Amino acid sequence: SDVRGSVKVLGVDVARFGSDYSTTTRREGFAVYPQKRYQSMDLMALSAQIAQEIIEFKPDAVFVDEGGMGAGVVDRLKQLGHMDVIGVNFASGADNKNRFTNKRAEMHWKAKEWLENGGMLPDDPNLKQELAVIEYEYDEANRIKIEKKDKIKEQLGRSPDLADGFVLTFAYNVIPKTPYKTTLTANTKYNPYERR
Repeated sequence: SDVRGSVKVLGVDVARFGSDYSTTTRREGFAVYPQKRYQSMDLMALSAQIAQEIIEFKPDAVFVDEGGMGAGVVDRLKQLGHMDVIGVNFASGADNKNRFTNKRAEMHWKAKEWLENGGMLPDDPNLKQELAVIEYEYDEANRIKIEKKDKIKEQLGRSPDLADGFVLTFAYNVIPKTPYKTTLTANTKYNPYERR
């Protein structure tokens, strides 16, 4: 499908522990590309890899998990001149505080809606498994709440690094930097509004 003119976002989940993976997720319009995983990499090396991805993919925004080790990655990428990098804290308040308990719940919900509206994931059983085990409930104020990450880790036997990287692409609304101008009229005589 044609993704030109669609928003391009890079989500970066930074590993907290040795066995976890740092992941990068490229989302363009209704497509997510196969994710990249990095293990046992120091922050400078990881930042260099992400900087390379930014240069290749040219995203409209880069959302980096800034909890734990991620704050250093955010700082380093900005130091390298990538000013579209935005740190995201999963535990921070949601934009819509009446509907979601925190940013994490809001991102997961936006990702769920994106999938329901035709979003396509790469054919990766690990990502699908991670997304499938995550459960939500409502709190006393009737806000959407996602189960704790430790519980998810327990069920999976690993950290949901791919799922986290994917949902990070929904941290904030993004406007494409360079709007794609369609030249439909020049290419075709078809007019959908024409009376038949």
